[in-house]
Amino acid sequence: MCCASFFLCKDLLALSCQELEVQCGFKVTEIVRVNPLVVYVAAAFTEKEKLIKFAAFNCSRCFLPPWRCFPGIQSVSLYYRQGVGEQYLLFWLDWLFHYDKNLRDKYLTEYVIDSDWSGFLELRGAV
Repeated sequence: MCCASFFLCKDLLALSCQELEVQCGFKVTEIVRVNPLVVYVAAAFTEKEKLIKFAAFNCSRCFLPPWRCFPGIQSVSLYYRQGVGEQYLLFWLDWLFHYDKNLRDKYLTEYVIDSDWSGFLELRGAV
């Protein structure tokens, strides 16, 4: 039995626990709807291959930037230094840097960078 925890891409946000289990082939052990745009899931997989397949499927989809998921929370807030905010930010940054600069630029053009976040992204070389 493999265990994993992850955030769902925006394409899967509306699915219930049962729908996730049926469509993705794993047993949901915990699901937390942080807000309408952020869902945290802990799951158990019976086969490592199912975990790898789901991770590839989930990460090939689009994740919303933190300024859209948590509007009104500034990039320097303690919200991003502990708990779900920190976990989401680290997850999102890993996901964002998976893509080359051209795709990152296209994504960041689509999700216009909030002025508060531009310095944060510049420091990390994302823009």
